[in-house]
Amino acid sequence: MTNSKTVKDIFYEDPHALLATVPKVDKLIVLGDFNTRVGTEYAAWQ
Repeated sequence: MTNSKTVKDIFYEDPHALLATVPKVDKLIVLGDFNTRVGTEYAAWQ
């Protein structure tokens, strides 16, 4: 999985699959910092 698009897609698919199982009548609030970087090239983002 060296393709960054593939890594990002998998990162967002996992929570989406979980949230899809929550009944529509339940009120679910997801909190978190989803504006983050995924990968190992930390030095490139500094």
